[in-house]
Amino acid sequence: MEFIYDNSKILRVFGTIDNPLFLASDIASIFTQTVENIAINLVNLDDVIIHNNDIFITLRGAESLKSGLVDEKVKSWFNLHVLTTLREAKHIERIKQLEAEMHVINETCKRLKLLHDNIKFKRSYHRYRKGPSVYFVKDPWRFGNYIKIGNSDDINETLRTYRRFAPETQLLHIIYLNESKLLEQCMKVKYRNNLTHLNHEVVYNICLDELVYNANAIINTLNLEVTVDESVDKYNNIVEDIDLLPVNNPKKRKYSMTQI
Repeated sequence: MEFIYDNSKILRVFGTIDNPLFLASDIASIFTQTVENIAINLVNLDDVIIHNNDIFITLRGAESLKSGLVDEKVKSWFNLHVLTTLREAKHIERIKQLEAEMHVINETCKRLKLLHDNIKFKRSYHRYRKGPSVYFVKDPWRFGNYIKIGNSDDINETLRTYRRFAPETQLLHIIYLNESKLLEQCMKVKYRNNLTHLNHEVVYNICLDELVYNANAIINTLNLEVTVDESVDKYNNIVEDIDLLPVNNPKKRKYSMTQI
C-alpha cells in the first residue's frame, strides 16, 4: 500500500493493517522535508523499528510527528487519505475475520444438530452380555484426558443411564470378572493421586493404554479369571464422529516487514 503526496512524494506502508509501519525516509521527506535521521530524532525510540538496512516508524510515531507539524496541508492529507484508508482497511479485514468465525460457528452448529438428531432418533443399541464387569468410559466433549473407571452388574443398564444424562459418552473397554468391585477398588488405589476431587471415579492425565496395562497387571497378580469384550466400537459407532471446528486465529507477528 502506498500514498502519493503532492503528486511527487511517496509514503509506503509496510507491516500489517493492525500495525502499519512507514519508511523513515518517506516520513522525513513529507513531514519534515529533511533526511530520515532528523525525523528519527523527533520520535520516541520505541516507535523506531530497524530491519536490515531499512528504518521504519510506527503509526504512533508518525502521528506524534504530525502533531508537531506547522504545515496544515500535510496534516490534512495524512488525516484524510492515510489514516482514513488504514481505518477502512482494518474495518474490512475485521469484517472478513468475523465472517470466517461465523462460518465456523454455523458449521459447528450443523454438526451438533446432526449429533443431536443421531442420538434422538437412535433406538437400537448394541447389547452386551450381563454380568459383573469393570468398564472405562469418557466424555469426548470434555477438554483434557479424563477417563472414568466403573463397575457394573449389567453394562447395558449402565450405558442406558449414560445415554440419558451424558449421551455422547464413549465406551472404551470392558472386562468381565466376578471380582469387578475388587478390581475397580485396586485401580482407584493405584491412581488415587490422579482422581478428580469432584468425582472419585474419574482419573485424569492417564491414557487408556496405561489403564488397561495396569488392570491386566492386577488381574495377573491376583490370578483372576476375566473376559475382555472387544466389541466396544459396535456401541460407539451408533453416533457419527463429529469434529468441532475451533474459532482460533493464528498468532500474527507484532510487526511484518512486507509491504501491505
